[in-house]
Amino acid sequence: MLSAEAGTHRFQQSLLDDGYTAEFTIGVDSRDPIMTVTTEGLDPLMVLETRDAVIARIDAQLNLVQDEESVPERQRAHLLASGVDDAAQPMGGSRLRAAAATVAAGGLVTLLLTFLIDRWALNRAAARAGQAPAS
Repeated sequence: MLSAEAGTHRFQQSLLDDGYTAEFTIGVDSRDPIMTVTTEGLDPLMVLETRDAVIARIDAQLNLVQDEESVPERQRAHLLASGVDDAAQPMGGSRLRAAAATVAAGGLVTLLLTFLIDRWALNRAAARAGQAPAS
């Protein structure tokens, strides 16, 4: 429910209205209560500020839901930010993925051309020998 709220246009627009311009994604594994917040952008400081704002708003939403449901204090869920970096980390994955895709596409084109040239050569050799072309 918290991740669904964070994915709404209203949630995203409120961040933009408050000046948080880095892009963010929220990953959820339905088998456990762990959420992953990832932010990306060109300005490292804005990336960190946006991440912190997203986490704070998710925490506020968690508290609001528990208040509305009158959850006793000893049974309340709490947000625990774990593995939060103090500095933004440059990500080179996009370049790596692009290079891998280029190599894969080149390999596929090479295989296709090899197959077509081989098929053409077999048909041509069969035609010269007076046989039916290979199918």
